[in-house]
Amino acid sequence: MFYPTTQSFIRETGESWWSAARTSGGRVDFQPPSVLAARGTLDTTVRHEIAHVLTAATLEGRPLWVKEGAAMHFAGEPPPAPLVHEDGTIQVVKCPADLDLQRPRSAALARQAYGLAAACFERALAQKGDWTKVR
Repeated sequence: MFYPTTQSFIRETGESWWSAARTSGGRVDFQPPSVLAARGTLDTTVRHEIAHVLTAATLEGRPLWVKEGAAMHFAGEPPPAPLVHEDGTIQVVKCPADLDLQRPRSAALARQAYGLAAACFERALAQKGDWTKVR
């Protein structure tokens, strides 16, 4: 569901203004398309949330960094460039706690936590070779 305003998205979902969307089960709630388009994230947000729906059963019970990292991987959202070495390998980083991803205190901290989740997932995927084995 695309909400008509950011205020209605916040009111109905309990998410912050900087959050693009929320998936709960098979339901996806989005900020207004105009907001996502203005941010340049409409396509990746839709892909990200579809990835959550499609991977939910397989990733049930795993840390949130695995779930978000998988969604970012399948949406084509790479880890932040500073976390990628020149040879393409991913730096070893501390994976974010669930709370860091669920309720970041600012948009900047949200970006940081999601970037770390992407890096942790990509590094683990490179080691395991199978996204379903990332834990």
